[in-house]
Amino acid sequence: MPKSRLLIALIALACLAAGLVAMLAALDVIPSPGFDFRVSRWVVFVAGSLFVVIGMWLLIHAIAHDVAAYELGSAVGLSVMLVLAAIANWVAFGPGVRQGCTGDLWSLGFASTRAVADLECRIVFGYGAAFIDLFLLRAFAGWLGHHEFRDSSSVRALEKVSEWGISLLLLPLVAIAFLLHVIHEAGATAWNRLRGKK
Repeated sequence: MPKSRLLIALIALACLAAGLVAMLAALDVIPSPGFDFRVSRWVVFVAGSLFVVIGMWLLIHAIAHDVAAYELGSAVGLSVMLVLAAIANWVAFGPGVRQGCTGDLWSLGFASTRAVADLECRIVFGYGAAFIDLFLLRAFAGWLGHHEFRDSSSVRALEKVSEWGISLLLLPLVAIAFLLHVIHEAGATAWNRLRGKK
């Protein structure tokens, strides 16, 4: 087996091991002393299953390395998106108080971590959940479009709704990036003028 495929196989086994440990811990099959489940156990189980699915696909890819492995890639990608959507939607809209959420702030080369309030945690995860849900809707519309509903007006409507939704969610990020660029340019210009006066 070539070194590249051997490396893929080792990564696959590591993913499988990590996923199985998380799944078994969530089911109380293996003891997890000192580990505080701050989320529902199903979230830990589903997150572990994500690693198992990816590990299995990588293992098939390393061993078979053929068209079948590549064809499985789209199913694996869809599985990953579904799991991420389930977790993000649960954090954003599920019952109970979100405890243990933390936020990181980077500024001028320094980083700080702080506890995040329930509402703030839900807003951030809700934003991410909306993105994932719209991507899944677009993927579903694309799948329908490739099959018997190719010329359906409903499929075209799903495509438009998902594309417009994704665009609207991207607008604040683009605005923030533009604002940061303007601030950076203004700061650089001011700095160069100060240096020029010396």
